Amino acid sequence: MRSFSARAAVEISCLLLYSSMTFAQATAPNETRELLSQSIEKYRGSGSLLEAEKSLKLLLNLDEKAYGRSSREVAEDFDTLSDVLSEDGNYAEAEMALKAALATYVVIEGPERTTNSSYLSRLASLAGRQQKFAEAEKLYEEILAVQSKEQGFESPITLADLAELYHVAKDYEKSEVVYRKVIESKLLEPGSGVTLGAIERLSTVYEEQGKSEQVEALYRKAIETNLTSLPHGDLTTIAELNDLGLFYERRERFQEAEEYYKRALEQFDGLASDAGLMDSNLAIVIENYARLLRDEGRLTEAEQYESRGKAIRARLNSGHSSN
Repeated sequence: MRSFSARAAVEISCLLLYSSMTFAQATAPNETRELLSQSIEKYRGSGSLLEAEKSLKLLLNLDEKAYGRSSREVAEDFDTLSDVLSEDGNYAEAEMALKAALATYVVIEGPERTTNSSYLSRLASLAGRQQKFAEAEKLYEEILAVQSKEQGFESPITLADLAELYHVAKDYEKSEVVYRKVIESKLLEPGSGVTLGAIERLSTVYEEQGKSEQVEALYRKAIETNLTSLPHGDLTTIAELNDLGLFYERRERFQEAEEYYKRALEQFDGLASDAGLMDSNLAIVIENYARLLRDEGRLTEAEQYESRGKAIRARLNSGHSSN
């Protein structure tokens, strides 16, 4: 199990804070803290992550002076700072901030926080993004062990994260095995987004190895299962039909690509327009099919589908602008 010392929190704090940073004494510290918190939220919402980071470091400095370095306020500041740094792609700094948060939580609550799956998962993700694959793998294995002990099962979401780690590390054999566990998990509902994601990523693992037959078999089996277990027009079925169409199109197997695009479009028959997720997916399939027709030189048909796709996009954009 992981353990983080209070001393580590102090050392990381010193590394993260600007050495020359000073904060003027405010007449109303709570007011200042609230204003900083609001600024951080605003900056994050607008994507101004550097500004959010600067405000967070000011808040950290303020909270350290007001509450002490081993306070819950400081731990929460480090926690949020880790998220902001991660969103901005600063994974090494994000990892340091998260470890500082955990070190402070340990002082306040004891070592139990360091076995929390959500924190271990964040550390594993940050390690993986820095290509520290062995460290990330060890963390995911620790998470799965905690889940098995506490819940009696391994989370398919954690397994999917581990499988993708193996994929990025190009350990294709392990990636295939773990993705298969996700796809075959009895814990997931039919048509689950986790299952669909695992199928799509496993197909990429196969394609990178030139295993085209396995991709076909994977999608065909998933489609066959979904057509019998899910209602007409289910978005998971539509996504898989569209994905297989794309797969065939990339291989210039245009007849088969057309078959699956048309089958995907048939799933929309009889469904009411919803000016939302369903229509946006309809637009995607129509645009894919129109591109295929154009590449085959079937220009009149392509133009008809292109016009239909543009009309749906216009309707969707009109709906967004009126909200």
